[in-house]
Amino acid sequence: MPAVVAGWRKGAAAAVLLALSYRPVAFPADAGASLSTLGPLVVFPSIDLAWGKADRPLVDQRLRSALARKGFDLVPESTLLDFLTRHRLRYTGGVTQELRDRLVEELGARSVFLTSIDSFESEVPPRVALNARIVALPAGSILWTDEVALTGEERPGALGRGEIQSVELLLDRALEELLSGLSPSAEAEPVWHHERGRGEHRPKRVFRAAELDAARERAARLCVLPFENQSPNPDAGDVLSGLFVTHLAGRERFEIIPPGDVRAAMLEGRVIQVEGLSLAQADFLRETLDADLAVTGRVLEYADFGAGTVPRVSFSVWVIDLRRRSVVWSGHSASRGSDGVVFFEIGRVRSARALAGAMVLSAADELASGKPTSAGSRDRR
Repeated sequence: MPAVVAGWRKGAAAAVLLALSYRPVAFPADAGASLSTLGPLVVFPSIDLAWGKADRPLVDQRLRSALARKGFDLVPESTLLDFLTRHRLRYTGGVTQELRDRLVEELGARSVFLTSIDSFESEVPPRVALNARIVALPAGSILWTDEVALTGEERPGALGRGEIQSVELLLDRALEELLSGLSPSAEAEPVWHHERGRGEHRPKRVFRAAELDAARERAARLCVLPFENQSPNPDAGDVLSGLFVTHLAGRERFEIIPPGDVRAAMLEGRVIQVEGLSLAQADFLRETLDADLAVTGRVLEYADFGAGTVPRVSFSVWVIDLRRRSVVWSGHSASRGSDGVVFFEIGRVRSARALAGAMVLSAADELASGKPTSAGSRDRR
């Protein structure tokens, strides 16, 4: 019996350490790239995917200040606003090839910083979630990308002394974590680090066709399309598609087609998905973007209920081989913020956005693993 008790204590201690070392939103990509060689850096105004609740001026001002403190050479805000006005640019969530060329020619920029505010709640407990990436100019390749989602009750500590009740303080902490891997004095080439997702947030069902793992002469060119949204959150589809861009970037098997180019192509071809991607739309994307694979999906549930409640997220995702016109990978994910919690609320995920980030990370792990299943598919109950 003493041996059993000792074993239980060791196992419990290991579980506590594992839970404490896990961040609800894993950061998949940390590029130690020297962005000083790619300056000046253009910081585009953020986009609001937080039900229209985001304080964009506050986020943009704090973001520019944080980057400036790190030593980045930023294009002056007044110069950028004049550029945006002159070109009548409203959407700042992506950059097309034409826009990338103009940024180089007119502003002398070498890279652009893009940010989406996925969650922003100023009421107690506050919530902040950001998804960001740095894109090279004029190529459009992703040099760095990361995401973070925090709530004021993330680390309550003893008697709740660690709770944050100010959204401004929470935003500063979120930006500190988001930009922690960036430095203008680092090495010249990006170094990507991918954390593994938590097991309880892996897809419940996975299908994988042998064609996905067929030998290729180059990395598969992959475009992430908008997700159909069936949840009450009007921005959930855009949040999920943005997270898949973040968590698939930097993986050796895939080359991510710039989201700005994907959006421009869909607008040009008037590609509106109804119950999935049609064959004609698949052919158009393949020819226009020279794409091999397309990622699309459907958000079924994306629910936040406030302080002390358990968030829920569920979605399905499909990877379509545009050249073979067939689905080569699919997964269904459904999780609650309390999944994997054993005791003392350790490991609990406190927001739908943080939960979605962990789930997308795990789905991206499965997709990029290159490990076929025995019968082409499997269920996890």
